[in-house]
Amino acid sequence: MKKALLICFAAAVGFSANAERDIRFFMNSGETKCIAVSRVDSIIFDEANDLMQIAHSGKFDNIELTLLDSIQYGTLPTGVFVTYAAEKATVLNPFAFDGVSIDIEGADVCVTSALTEEAEYHLAGSSNSGSFKLYGSKKYELHLNGLTLANDNGAAINIQCGKRGQIFLTDGTINQLSDAASYDVITEEDQKGTLFSEGQLIFMGNGALTVTGLYKHAICSDDYIAVRSGTIKVENAAGDALHANDSIMVHGGYLSLSAADDVIDCEGIIAINAGSVEIQASADSSKGIKSDSEVLLAGGETTISMSGNAALDADGELSYCTAIKTGAHYRQTGGNLTINANGIGGQGVSADSTLTVIGGKLNITIAGTGSSYTSSSGTTDYYSVKALKSDGPMNLLSGEIDCKASGNGGKCIVADGLLTIGSADAGPTLTAITEGSALSSSSNSNQGNNNRPGGGGGNRPGGGNMGGDSGFNAAPKAIKGATDVIINNGTIYVKTQADGGEGIESKANMTINGGNIECATYDDGINAAASLTIIAGAVYCHATNNDAIDSNGSIAIHGGIILASGSSAPEEGFDCDQNTFIIDGGTLIGTGGATSSPTSASQRYATLSSVTVSNGKYLSITDSSGNVICSYRCPNTINSATVLLSSPMFDNSTHSLLYNVTSLSSPENTLFDGVFSTGGTTSGGSSKSFTPSTR
Repeated sequence: MKKALLICFAAAVGFSANAERDIRFFMNSGETKCIAVSRVDSIIFDEANDLMQIAHSGKFDNIELTLLDSIQYGTLPTGVFVTYAAEKATVLNPFAFDGVSIDIEGADVCVTSALTEEAEYHLAGSSNSGSFKLYGSKKYELHLNGLTLANDNGAAINIQCGKRGQIFLTDGTINQLSDAASYDVITEEDQKGTLFSEGQLIFMGNGALTVTGLYKHAICSDDYIAVRSGTIKVENAAGDALHANDSIMVHGGYLSLSAADDVIDCEGIIAINAGSVEIQASADSSKGIKSDSEVLLAGGETTISMSGNAALDADGELSYCTAIKTGAHYRQTGGNLTINANGIGGQGVSADSTLTVIGGKLNITIAGTGSSYTSSSGTTDYYSVKALKSDGPMNLLSGEIDCKASGNGGKCIVADGLLTIGSADAGPTLTAITEGSALSSSSNSNQGNNNRPGGGGGNRPGGGNMGGDSGFNAAPKAIKGATDVIINNGTIYVKTQADGGEGIESKANMTINGGNIECATYDDGINAAASLTIIAGAVYCHATNNDAIDSNGSIAIHGGIILASGSSAPEEGFDCDQNTFIIDGGTLIGTGGATSSPTSASQRYATLSSVTVSNGKYLSITDSSGNVICSYRCPNTINSATVLLSSPMFDNSTHSLLYNVTSLSSPENTLFDGVFSTGGTTSGGSSKSFTPSTR
């Protein structure tokens, strides 16, 4: 034996004179220990011929000959290569003499590294009863090169190293990981999912990885997870699809994720900067994206489909099925977000603190309905669906926002803090549509299990933190602010279609500084609890069954173009319950069964009664010379309407109101697809004369 080894070694030295060759010691365990020929000083045996001693670089390592199968020579590999084949694994280890030890049991491979620098680990092959575990204290690279690995008693890949790991999905390869439905317990050692790491996980490369999580999470890090490229699919993980303690960041790639619990879950920040993310969640009270801190959306395409219902948790507390749930802030500066939810009490984006959109696109469709429930304290209350919800301030400053809620009592946008839409320089394109009717105690009996809870991501449904209505008559709302609402800019369209459906509501003060706003509603188009102030902008409210513009306190109009069509008496175009009503600027046309009268008007105005208002026909105002000042195409029909008019073009001469005007030619400066215009020539109709006055 001794003689044969010496001859083989001598031949190898001669062969590898001009290349970085290695000596490979094939062990019976399946490990191949490699060392560069250039590093070997000598190979000697003990007197009993039981041990082989390799002298290299001033150090010595021993190999028991009974554990050695053979020796060969090859080219020194750059990393550890693990190859799985059914119930066995083989390992090529170029660091065997530098502090990397390998333990192989069947297809279970455990690597313990004492290296002082980074190393690469390459995994390939297939096994239905294998695993890979790594212990170490340095950064590493893990290359998946056509790997199919399933563990029948634990995690498929278990990284017990707290340092950064770069997971390379080798270009063009398909890799699959699966864990066991139950894990063998290892004392004081985490293994929380199919692919688990104590340290950071960074996914790269242009290959594909499919992960099945039968026990708990699919991919889990006790630090952070970052995806830079590659295709990652998680098919219905028992826990979370992606779970991290510090942060989860998507910088590129394609992710298709589904889970029985929350799909993407992190205690820290979740940021999507690029790439494509598709999420499906079907479990009751599950979350598509959940952060205890912040969710930041800056780019990419994110699509979330939710079908779970609201439910009571083990403590009897409410938990809602929500596409994006943050414990603090949601902020979107770019990217496209699409949300579809059809479960009972389904939610879109819910932030426990602030919600800010300054760019990108949001398209949220909430198709589920609401209902009532009985809390653990025995209190009965209601809940309803919401597309966007914040427990604190909400800032919709720019971007494209499209929300639709079809369930009874559903709301598109709800802010428990200050709601700000647009800035001085820009504004969003915002659409908010509700299709459901009011949610009342009588309708709740038809909503299924009344003990099933739900709501808008606040601490309880119906009450203050939810921004919901008290009692059991929850009206659908397109936009609702629990405190002040400020609209600075933007193109805003809201629509409601059923009983109780209001357009834009403030439970305190509403200020409109600009923008282009249309409210097509069943109930009030605009409603303010304390005061409504309009400084500039274009506002068009038409309600089929209530007031167009309603303030329970004061109304002050200083500028802009305001078109307000309420329904028949006693509903009004402008209604402030005979509180302070100031007109000192702007163009106003209000129609309804009645109107509130200005209490102070430095700009001239007029109130006319018994005017016939017909849907699709015009009201036109002319000056004393018969020139058309402006025209308004009426959305409602009222046989005996009261009309409130005011314009900076009015003087103390006699003007005329032309009504039932059948056509208008050559109009100028049109708004709302020709609903409002200046100038032009009228045809048909009747007229009433009036002289505007001040007050």
